[in-house]
Amino acid sequence: MSVQDYSLPLNKITMKRFLILLVFSICISQTTYAIILTDTIRKTVTIEKGTNVKVSSLKELSTKKIQEGDKLEFEVYEDITIDNIIVISAGTIVNAYVESLEKASNQGNEGFITIQFSNTNAVDKTKIPLKAIKSTFRGKSRDGETLALAVFVSPLFVLQKGKNVKLSKGKIMNAYVTKDVILNL
Repeated sequence: MSVQDYSLPLNKITMKRFLILLVFSICISQTTYAIILTDTIRKTVTIEKGTNVKVSSLKELSTKKIQEGDKLEFEVYEDITIDNIIVISAGTIVNAYVESLEKASNQGNEGFITIQFSNTNAVDKTKIPLKAIKSTFRGKSRDGETLALAVFVSPLFVLQKGKNVKLSKGKIMNAYVTKDVILNL
């Protein structure tokens, strides 16, 4: 009895097809593995209401140069981290506005400015609502000095102005997050 050979002859074209199919299969399996790995690394993080955010002024502010309602830009002073994950990066822009303002006036009255923060962005670009903790700044009052000089020296001292508010570039202020914000990082 003779034994028949049922094996297929492997010619060059069949071999090329086999290798292409093998390489394609390996690539698909690696891509699937990377997608599965990426999905398992994603993490949900909550920035809680009340989280403190230090902000820094980007330029000098003075009651001489700004008006009520003006939009201002600050920046996040230091990274905000939760579970060792940076959720808000230092240097991220913080939007703010001048809530109220009064310029210095005669009789030694000082000027004041109230700044209110609106929002900033998390690392995934989610808006984070903010509010200022202490946002009213006052110039130096001269009303006692003015009154004393007006009484004892000359009534013209009543015309002496108080000081306008001047906040230096880099002035650090505190804001807080106004509501819980969930991030999917």
